[in-house]
Amino acid sequence: MRNYRRKTERGTKSVELMQRTWHSNKMAGKDWMSAFLTRNSSLSIRKPEATSLRRATSFNKSNVQEFYTKLAEVMDRFKFTASSIWNADETGVSTVTKPSKIIAAKGKRNVGSVTSAESGTNVTLLVAAATDSSIPPMFIFPRKKFQDHFIRDGPTDCIGVRNSSGWITNDEFFLFIQHFIKKVRPSKESPTLLVLDNHSSHLSVPTLDLAKENGVVMLSFPPHCSHKLQPLDVAVYGPFKRYMSSAQDVWMRNNAGKTMTIYDIPGLVRTALPLALTPNNIMSGFEKSGIFPYNQNKFNDDDFAPSYVTDRPLINYTNEPQPSTSSDSFPSILLNTQPLMSSNPQQPTTHDAMIDTGDTLVDPHEVFSSEVRPLPKAGPRKSIANRKRRKSAILTDTPEKENLRKEQDFANNKKTKGVNKKAKVNKKVEQVKKAILQEINSDSSSDDEYFCLICCENYNDSVPGEGSIQCNLCKQWAHEKCISNRGSVYFVCNNCDSGNDESD
Repeated sequence: MRNYRRKTERGTKSVELMQRTWHSNKMAGKDWMSAFLTRNSSLSIRKPEATSLRRATSFNKSNVQEFYTKLAEVMDRFKFTASSIWNADETGVSTVTKPSKIIAAKGKRNVGSVTSAESGTNVTLLVAAATDSSIPPMFIFPRKKFQDHFIRDGPTDCIGVRNSSGWITNDEFFLFIQHFIKKVRPSKESPTLLVLDNHSSHLSVPTLDLAKENGVVMLSFPPHCSHKLQPLDVAVYGPFKRYMSSAQDVWMRNNAGKTMTIYDIPGLVRTALPLALTPNNIMSGFEKSGIFPYNQNKFNDDDFAPSYVTDRPLINYTNEPQPSTSSDSFPSILLNTQPLMSSNPQQPTTHDAMIDTGDTLVDPHEVFSSEVRPLPKAGPRKSIANRKRRKSAILTDTPEKENLRKEQDFANNKKTKGVNKKAKVNKKVEQVKKAILQEINSDSSSDDEYFCLICCENYNDSVPGEGSIQCNLCKQWAHEKCISNRGSVYFVCNNCDSGNDESD
């Protein structure tokens, strides 16, 4: 609200409508803001939905139109019906969710709700749905080994796998495609279209080979556009999370004092998922995303407006001239009135005149929001070296699949070289350690051969704790009990003492 009041103060400077208090406070007053909202009943204070910068800038006309072009291509080639178009996606289900709203007394500030733990454990859920049906989901548990009792209370015919992190990888998605083929039963004579996002686990070549052999055509969305184009994200997962939160609240009340674990999740999904995965919701998701019925003009300039805000130059575009997008998404704000005045000099102009632009009349005194606060200008996006930007593609087509095969072979070879190099370094370190140990052993073995200078007893056979003394000349050792002058600090053995006597 303070931001809007500051903008109002800036905009009124040019038309001399600003009050004195506005000038001193650098913003419009609260009374004015309240009266403004009262006068404009169509406006209300709303909390915006957070959208990441990547999603805002990636959802643009170029990416979306490329996806619809690919979609039209596969639909014309294979003549897919409504029941043969599927969407698959993953979502995380935590053992700790956000509490649902409750009714409490007015003025009471501390309204609490018990949760299972401080932080929850995630279980990944894979769901696939067509316009009129769905298949049982797949669960990915964060465990080293999978046990059948993990999904004992889950939906009928659901499957479960394990992964140490709990997230999906190439191996888990391969098993999901096998599950999908088993339930949907596609074939080359009756193919099925599967639309999904560009996650790296969906791009494994063995998975694409399996899908193509069984008549599954896989089409990927543009990166960071699934919040608008993916039917499950658009119309299913929102209601599912709300129903899941309600089911977990009921579980906590029915199991007082217990902590919810990942093994309770399948039973709760069995209750919540059918309520969200209804034919109406699924059909609404496919329709809102423009996939079926096919509608490439489903999104207008207002939907693409966030991608124009930063006015960021696009990357990887061809040199062909492209139509301007800024004029499509925003009305013309700054008008060049000089040609209009010079074209007919006989007609005088006044400050109160209205300029006819062909469509609407523009008041020269009217102040636009872009004049008060121009759209920010961002610099070119820095490209990350050796990282290829993904785009919408028909993944099961041979050219695309072969490109992915080359990329993955190159990555595997690079990884293998790194492993071999590390193994060589480790081998060299082991050799050095072995040499040091051998040297230490040789030193220790030589130490074991010491004998007493008097009784010639091996020190290995000496009594533990028995005192010894070293000759100051030859540095050999003798038992303290064997020498005549016990307790003496200076000791010279008989051999060294006799040698000194002869020299004298």
